[in-house]
Amino acid sequence: MMARRLLEQVLALVAAGLAAAAPAPAEDAPRVDVIRNVHVVDVDRGLVTRDQTILIPEGKIRHVGAARSEPIPPRAKILDGAGGFLIPGLIDTHVHHRPSGSL
Repeated sequence: MMARRLLEQVLALVAAGLAAAAPAPAEDAPRVDVIRNVHVVDVDRGLVTRDQTILIPEGKIRHVGAARSEPIPPRAKILDGAGGFLIPGLIDTHVHHRPSGSL
């Protein structure tokens, strides 16, 4: 389950990036971002689920499933995953600590 939560956090970051790059939606319609045509890596089960669609209304993941399992809302901002892979977040924690005052 930890990997699932990590995947949700990564997708939320992607959604935030989409939201920042896209024009504001009409006032009467909630914002919906969609990532489609992507293979989702489930590190908990060691599986890759192919051809998935992720619906992210208002910055929160609400659906991850087969591409045809959920209709895409009109005026949704769509990011085509182009058959790429979506994986839980990778965090670069590699650092070099140096004594104060050194370069």
